[in-house]
Parts: sequence; C-alpha cells; structure tokens
Amino acid sequence: MIATHSAKTFFPKSKQIAICARIKDAPKNILCSRNIKMSRELWASPNNAADLKFWRQEAMRQEFSESIPPLSSLSKQVLIPVSDEFDEYIAVTPMTSMGFLHELNTRLLDKKISHLKHTLEPNGPAVSNYGEFMLSRGGALRMLKASIGLQIESEIDEDVVVFEADVIGMNIASGFVCHGIPAITAIGGMVHSLERETKAAISFAVGITSAAKKTSAKLGVTHKSGRAILSPVLNECNGNLRITILLKSDDNDSVMLAANRITRIAGGSIFNTSISIAKKGTRINASFINDASSLLNDEIDKLDAALSIFSNDNIYKFAISQSGYSYLNEKRFEENARNAEYKHCFAEPLFSFVELSSLSARSYYIRQIDRDYAFWAPHL
Repeated sequence: MIATHSAKTFFPKSKQIAICARIKDAPKNILCSRNIKMSRELWASPNNAADLKFWRQEAMRQEFSESIPPLSSLSKQVLIPVSDEFDEYIAVTPMTSMGFLHELNTRLLDKKISHLKHTLEPNGPAVSNYGEFMLSRGGALRMLKASIGLQIESEIDEDVVVFEADVIGMNIASGFVCHGIPAITAIGGMVHSLERETKAAISFAVGITSAAKKTSAKLGVTHKSGRAILSPVLNECNGNLRITILLKSDDNDSVMLAANRITRIAGGSIFNTSISIAKKGTRINASFINDASSLLNDEIDKLDAALSIFSNDNIYKFAISQSGYSYLNEKRFEENARNAEYKHCFAEPLFSFVELSSLSARSYYIRQIDRDYAFWAPHL
C-alpha cells in the first residue's frame, strides 16, 4: 500500500488502511503538507509489515494517485461542527501526513535547531509495524520544544469567565510536532462542549502559569493471552500544568455554571479548580498562547519560515500547536462512522505558529469553518 497519510504512524495496531490523498485547501499561514515543499510525498504503509519491502520499492517508482479506503471499525473519530447552530457535525478521522513529519524531522537536524527526541517504539524489530516512515526514523521522532518561561502580567480587556486548574497528565505533544503546550484543538473541543450546553458562541484564551513536563512514559494496561499487563504508553507525552482559560461570551453566567462540570482537559485530570467572572481591568499572571501566524506571511514554505524564527529564539517563546483539520476527501456516509446521522471524512491535522506572551487580541481563539477545513484562530 502506497500512502501519503497513515493512522499507523502513531498507532501501529490500527486497522485503518492508509490513504493516498492531498488536502484541498488550508489557511495560507497554517503549517501543513499543502503549505510546504516536501522532498517526498509517497510512503509504503501496508497493513502487513511483511509486505513493507515490496511497497517501499513501489513507493519510489509510482506517482501520486488518490486512493480513499472505507473507514475501518474502531478508528479514532472526532466530531467537528460544521454550522454555528451546534446541530450539524461531521465525523473526522485524523490521518498523519508522513511527508510533513519527514520534513520537520529532517530540517530540525539540517538547521541544527534545539529539539526533543521521543521514542515511540524502543523494540527495533517492531518498528516495521508503523510503516516505512517510522522505520526510516528508527522508531523515534524529533519535536520542537516550547518553554513556559516567566509568568507575564496582563490586564483583562472585558468581563470574562476565568477557569483555573491544575491538570495532571495533560497531553503536551501537539501531534508530535512540538512538545510543551497543549493542542489548541484539545482546548477547543472542551470549549465546544460548553457551547453545546449553553448555546453561546465562546472564544477562549489559554494561559499557563506553571508546568512540570514529564519525559518518562506513563503506564497503561494492555491485554495479552487473557491477562492484563502494565506497559508504557509511548504514543503520547504528558505533563502537569497549572492553566488559566479565559472564556468570552454573551452569557458569562451560563458559561460559568457549565464550566463547573468539566472534569478533564486535553486528556488530563483536573484538580484545585477555581471558576469566577473577572471584571475588565483585572490583572492576571500567565504566559498566554498567542497566534503568531502573521510572522509567516511573506514566505512560500511556511515550515522554513517558522524554523528560521525558532533558530533565533534563545528563550523558546515560540511554539507550534495543532489548531484544526483539513479534509482529505469528500464527506460521505460510512458504515463504521461514529454516528449514523453524520457524514465522515479523513483529515490532516493543521498546525498554528504561536508565541507565549502577554494577553492580547491574538490570545482569543474561536472556531472558524470552511468547506474544506475547520480550525481555531483569532478573529482579528
């Protein structure tokens, strides 16, 4: 099987057949396969690792030809709203662009940019189960790293709901592209649950006041021969963070009431929660995740532009965070879709270039919907 995107890149036990497709459109300053020059697009990604040698040779010979398989059972699916009425959704299965990750990993080394290396598969013979891309990386990926740094005092510009909590075990590896901060999509998903409950459009800002990053894997349970076995979970990176989320809407009272029912954020459990309504002019200390996509405006290759800024960033105030999805095929009904009423499509994760700094208009994200993609970005 020759493919551009594969679920096996991070989840080798996935039964989903890899796909060969190109995203139709994406915002111009977003980091994705459409907005960079890829030295290699096609990769061998067979369901059976024993076929890898044959398909590696085919991948070097063949040209791109779109191939969209059916949705397999138990495939990961995310519900994405496609209207502002909170009543219309599509089920999306994220599929990693192997060409995009290849460019990131290659350029980090070539440009000698400080980064973190994370091993997904320590067992050498088992790496072939992930497909050719991960085999070429030796079972490990290189990621950019973000540093929370000092808390920055800011002034809130209007009345907002302030949600503060300690989050234990939060996923802080945004699509294995950057390590250190949560994905905007993860926070956006939590905020959308509040939107559904309150019927209010909510924009949000994410601030981090402290962080304890974990480099060791957490333990999970796998089942083998009828027995439960503890084993490390290597397809995610976790950390313990103290976060501040500002929620801006036309109905702060309803949003505050709904926020009391939040129990998890970005895969992490929350403790020591504080929820209140802060008045305009209130001072707050945190490093906020600000959209910095405008810094990539004039460059054709957005990844090169981002890495050029990273190479001159001695205090690690810049980062990359997953912020949306771009669809890889036409939406259609699938037998194994999460909900029989919703159409399904495969999608490539989109990433935003961000800066950790004081609260500003660039801190507030709101869902933006297009025919070919959905992502969170500021309304400026």
